[in-house]
Parts: sequence; structure tokens; C-alpha cells
Amino acid sequence: MSTEFIGPFEQEKFQMSIAGDFGIFYTDKEAPVFYLNTSFEIDNIGQLKPVREILDVSEVDFEELVQRDLDDFRIRRDIVNYLTDGMGYKFFPPIVVAVTQPEEDKKAIKKFYPEIQTRVFENGSRKSFEIEFENSFCVRWFVSPDDKLYSLPTEIRWKNDQTYLMAVDGQHRLVSLQAIRGLITNERLKQFYTNSSKDKSKLDNLKVPVTILFFPNSVENIGSNSLDDLNKYFPKIAWELSNKANVKQVLRNIFVDVNKTAKQPSKSRTILLDEKDLTAVFTRKVFSSIKSEIPNIYTALLEYNSVNGKETQIEKNRCLITTIGIVHGICEYLFKDSAFDTGANLRIRLGIDEEDDFPNSEEFPSDKVKSNEFSLEQREFAESIFKEKWLHTFNQLYTSFIPFKKMIDNVETEYTVFKKRISDDNLNPNENEAYRVLFGGSEERFILESNSKSVSNTSAKASLKILKDTEKNIKSKVENCSTFYTLMFQRGFFEALSKLIQEGFFSEDHYVSSDEFLLILEQLNNFIEENSENTFFNNGSSLYNLIIGSKATPDASKHIGDLIVLILLKYSPDSNSFLIENEFDEQLITRTANNSFDSISKRMQTLLGKEFDSQTQNKQRKLDIKLEKEKGHKLQANKLNSEYNLDRDNYILEAYKINEVTLKELLNL
Repeated sequence: MSTEFIGPFEQEKFQMSIAGDFGIFYTDKEAPVFYLNTSFEIDNIGQLKPVREILDVSEVDFEELVQRDLDDFRIRRDIVNYLTDGMGYKFFPPIVVAVTQPEEDKKAIKKFYPEIQTRVFENGSRKSFEIEFENSFCVRWFVSPDDKLYSLPTEIRWKNDQTYLMAVDGQHRLVSLQAIRGLITNERLKQFYTNSSKDKSKLDNLKVPVTILFFPNSVENIGSNSLDDLNKYFPKIAWELSNKANVKQVLRNIFVDVNKTAKQPSKSRTILLDEKDLTAVFTRKVFSSIKSEIPNIYTALLEYNSVNGKETQIEKNRCLITTIGIVHGICEYLFKDSAFDTGANLRIRLGIDEEDDFPNSEEFPSDKVKSNEFSLEQREFAESIFKEKWLHTFNQLYTSFIPFKKMIDNVETEYTVFKKRISDDNLNPNENEAYRVLFGGSEERFILESNSKSVSNTSAKASLKILKDTEKNIKSKVENCSTFYTLMFQRGFFEALSKLIQEGFFSEDHYVSSDEFLLILEQLNNFIEENSENTFFNNGSSLYNLIIGSKATPDASKHIGDLIVLILLKYSPDSNSFLIENEFDEQLITRTANNSFDSISKRMQTLLGKEFDSQTQNKQRKLDIKLEKEKGHKLQANKLNSEYNLDRDNYILEAYKINEVTLKELLNL
């Protein structure tokens, strides 16, 4: 390492070490961040690790993601060139890393550091103090004659095989420097960065500024003989650990904070990182739950790293069932008030006011809790309520509703083919690459897409074509289900659910039990199976265009919700388990269904009116009326306008009657 530290220790078990200037950052005594400002020699920056070298990013739980995916194309094109172009002064702020320890399977960061022990050493006139995080890393300070800790030099030592300095901010700068110095170890990325190290000598004299973070309260335990020392040398910190945050929570908070004034992470990535909004926390719970159901194939079915502005969109030929933006939008609809957020939706839909044990505090009264205003204890309690009352709804919908289940089955079949061909050694390199991207996540896709843009990289081009053809083939098998893979439908489903909850169709007044939800799914699945072609959910049907419109826009979710209500309350009543099992009041059913049907009727008539207005001959008639008015021929203009409106009303009435009959027949009304 760049800084050698000679301490008074006879035996050393931590082989890696660096020294620097120590400091503490905290806004309250229960949340300290210890940091060390230092610098690394350029060829020692291999000791600093981007997330993908520590965790298996394609396998981590969505709760564990702590960084943006690396944009390797931007690194190679922009940052490497910037650092080596020889034009003027260059400087960048410190790379921020955190002391982390991965779980054995590399799917998660350990929530807590191991137990800490303190020691005081005296060697003649020199006195030192040490905190050891059991067998993983330690921090050492010199002690002044008046028994205070010197901040400089402070040394941190660690075991390189189980403790890592993981990039929290500056990951792109770090990989750029590693690429220039030829320190990239991944074989695929070595090829990607082949030409980046041609100017490595330009950085021969560089020392890289680094800030090392660690979190002394995020520990499993404090040794019984150490508490006195900790309170003595750090008296402003609460060491009782009664309200400790785990390492991953702290990391996500820090990442979002340090990026607020830098290049903002995409909305998708912010949702994955955000610890300060319960709708984001709930969204990650949903994705983690779905992932646990389809662990091998989830990256082919769930989009969680969309670029800004496309978080709720699914590409035409991708075999995705939903995106992180769609699910987050649903969670915002359910748990956040649409205008000025008073927290009412959150408290009502979770039933917080009915929970006698829900935590209360002076800063966050339980009757004022909002999705973005809560204490740590309240967050944990809200998560447990969401898991108990709402998580099964999302999980069952996305894994058991026929359109989603069909897509999952198709992808699972392709995965089985992939594994079989691997075992038979029957895959060429391009096919293997395509499958690895399909089942390996967004980072793998980005690398392949970037490599394919190189004129000379014919292998990447071939692999990308195989990937896209495979996805297109999977999607083609559920072509008539495309409506279901939209924000419009998925939000509309929860709007229908909310309406039925509000009208009193369930045993609870703020959520749907698992048994009740299974009856809903059974009824919807029956409808889909029995009406796979001629249905208002098929975007090739006339009813679809007359109810939804020419495009599946999010604001059409209301009409989807009305259709779902009608299916649940009116379709095939003799075999409708949802109605049979519950024995609802007939007046309640009729009133609710009529309200939904009236809403759809108005929608149909509105779109029929627009259809009439858009016809070429009618556009000309409107133009003629306008010209007559401009000429001052008021009576003639009024006459033409009356004739136009009469024809328009007749057109709407006749067309509506025909489609009303079709709609009622489809719904058994």
C-alpha cells in the first residue's frame, strides 16, 4: 500500500494496511460514520473493488443492490480518454469506498460487522488504541499525553480474503484507472478494454485520493470489556446498539446522498437504493418475492435497470412481464396520496391505526406517518405489515395470473433447453453468450450491446442477434397477451382491487386476504382462457380500440379497472367462485357493476365521437363551418353545425348499440 505504518504490535494478523487522517461524520449519536482520508499508489488501486467484483450482481437480492450498474461504454469512451488525453490539469474528488464483507454465496453483503473488541497498547512513551472487528479488520490510533486520540496518522488493517474496500462513489473513475493501468481481471472485460492501457505511463506518478468508510454501530456485538474504552474515546456516540442500522441500509443512504449533486442515478436505480421512501422499499420486496419464485430466469422477465424516462416501458420484443418502474408506480398509487401527501393512503391501506403496537415517537407520531416520513422502528413495522397483507397479492398476480404464467413457462422452457445444451456440450460460443445475457442481467446485456457496436466485433453482433431472436420467439407465443405487460393493465388491476375493497367486497376493509385473492385470480383466469381472442384485452379487437383507444396509455388504467370489476362481478355467475364463496348482497353487486359499466359506456361514446371527428369528410365539414363563420354567415354556419352534430350523435348511437351488445355478450350481462 502507499502508506507504511510502523506500530507497537509484535504480532500482525491483518496483512493489508493503509494510514490516513481519521474523522467522524454523524447527524445524531446513533448513526456515526467513521472515515479515513488517504491515498493509494496507482498500481495499488486493485485493492479497491467495484461492486461486481465482490457480489454476483445477477444473483443479489434487490434489497442488496448498493450501486448503479457500471456504464463500461462511457468509461472507455469518455473517462479513460479524459484521463489520458494530456490536455491541461486533471483532478477528481476522492473515490469513496466502504469496508464490506460479502456472504459466502456472494449474493449479499453481511448486514453487520463481527463483534468488536478494544485494546490499549503502551510501548515506552508511546500509547496506542485499537478497535478490532473480530478477525476481519482493525483500526488503530495513537493516543496523546492527555489521553485523546490523534486523528493523524490513523491506520486501518484488513484481511484481503474476507474483507473488501467496495466502491460507494466514484466506481466509474475507479474502473477507468484500473483499465488504464491494465488491472482489469475479468477476461471478457479485458477484451473490452484492450486499447485503454496503451497510455498507462501517463499515470505513473498518480496517487489516487480515497475516503474509506466504516460504521462502528453496525456490529453484531460489543465485547463486554470494550464498552468503557469506546465511551471514553468516543463519548458522543451511543454504543448501546439499541437502534442500530445494518450496513446495507447505511450504504444505500450514503450512495443516494453523495449522488444528489452529481450525475443522478436513473429512477430505476434510485428505487433500488432508496431507504427514505416506503414505496421504494415495498417495490423491492415485491421484486425479491417474485425472484424467489423464479430464481433462475428472473433477469429475463423483470426489468430493473431501465434508463431514465423508460422505467415503465417494455420493449416490443422483450419477454418481460413487468418493470421496477411499473411496480413502483403501483406502490405509489396504493400507499402515497396523489396530491399533497398526508400519509392517509399509507395508514389506511396498511391498517396502521388498527395496530396497537405500531411504534410512536415525538418526532414521528404514528397518526402522522407518511411514506417518506418515518422512524427506523416504524419502517420495520410497516415492512412487516406490507409483507403480511399485500406482498402475496403482488406475488400471486405476477406468478399465477395466466398471461404472466405463460410467459414464465415459456422462459423456463428456454432455460431448460439452455441447461440441456450446456450439459450436452451443444452450444457454440455465440449461443452461449446470448443465453448468458438472457439469464445474466442488465449489466451483461449492456456489455454485449456495447461490444456489438464495434465494427470488428462480429462475434458480439452474432450473439446479440441470437439473443434478440430468442426473446422475440418467446414473446411471439403470447402475442395476444401484450396488453397485460403494460403499466396500464397492471395499475388498472390494482385500481379495480381498491374499488372492491372500498365497496366492502372483502373480509378486511383495507386489503385482500390470500384466500380471497386466489378466488379473484381464478375468475380472471377463467375469463382469459375462455376469451383468448375476442376480448377487450386483445389490442387487435374492435372493443379494445373502442374502450382503451389506439394506444395503451397509463391514464386508460381506469377503464381497465372498470372492466376487471365487471368480470369479477358479472361474468359467468354460475361458475364464479368469487361470488359463490362470498354470497354478496345483490344490490351491492348491481350498484358497483352498473357504476363501472356506465363509466365504460361514457368512454366508448367519447371515443366514437373522436372517431367521427377524425374522418376525412367530417374534417372538411368542420372546416366549412369555420369558413362560414369567418365570412359572417352566422345562420348558414349554425345550420351546418346542427346538421354535423345530428349526424355525429346518430353515428355514436348506432355504433355504440352494436358494440354494447358485443360487450354485454362477452361479459354475460
